[in-house]
Amino acid sequence: MHFYRLISDNIEEAKGSCIALLGGGGKTALLHKLANELSQYYPAVLQTSLTKTAFHPSDKPLILNEIDFDKLVSLKFDRNPLFIIGEKINNEKLKGISETDLAIIRHQFDITIFECDGAKNKPLKVHTNYDPNVPKFTTHVIIIVGADVVNTKVSNGLVHRPELFCKIWNVENDYQLDIDFIAKVLTTKKGYLSKLNHNAEISFFVNKWDNHQKNAENLAIAIFKKTGKLTFYGSVQNKILRQVIK
Repeated sequence: MHFYRLISDNIEEAKGSCIALLGGGGKTALLHKLANELSQYYPAVLQTSLTKTAFHPSDKPLILNEIDFDKLVSLKFDRNPLFIIGEKINNEKLKGISETDLAIIRHQFDITIFECDGAKNKPLKVHTNYDPNVPKFTTHVIIIVGADVVNTKVSNGLVHRPELFCKIWNVENDYQLDIDFIAKVLTTKKGYLSKLNHNAEISFFVNKWDNHQKNAENLAIAIFKKTGKLTFYGSVQNKILRQVIK
C-alpha cells in the first residue's frame, strides 16, 4: 500500500508538495517511508527536520552547513531521497535545520518532507511555544498518533511532557486517555492544531495498527467524524495503510 495516499491518491499531483509531519508514534519512520516511496516517482526528494530527530547509520545524512549550495544542486540527483540535517549531536540524535534554511533549499527539490516537532518517541504529546509552528509555505500536514496510547493513563509514560499535558487539558495524572479525548487533542486548536496557522491540507494517520487493531481503527473513525479530513490507520513498519471511508 502506497503511503503517499496520505496526501493524494494521484502521485502526479504531489509535485511541489512541502509536507510537514506533526505528532508522535512513528513520525521518523513515516518520514523515511514517504521519502523512499516518492523518490521512485520524482528525481529530487528532500527529507529533513526542524527539530531533533533519531539517527540511523543507514540514513547517511548530509550536514547543511558543510554543503556548498552549488554542490547541493548536483547532490540532489546523486542521492535521492536526500536527507539533510543541521548537525549530528551524537550517535543517536541529529539536530534539524532552521525554518529559514528550509524555506530556501526546498525550492531545489520536487518534494520536501520534514518533521515539524519532537515527541521523545511517545505516541501522544502536548505542544509548547518552543515547538516550531508549521511553516506557512507548507502545503500538507500529516498528523500522526500511535494507537498504543489508547485507554492508557497519562501516568503510564506514553505522553510527552505529562505534567504540562495535565495542566493544559485540566486532567489528573491517572486520567484514562480514551478515544474521544485523544481525538479532541489531535483535532482542535487547543491541541495539535495550535501549531497550524494557515490553510494547508490536513490528513491524519493512526499508526501501530498491527498490535492495536481495534483501537487504531476506532480512533481513526473518531477523528474522521470530527474533521471529515483524509484519515488513515495502519502500520509503517508492516507497510499497512487503510483509509476511513464515509
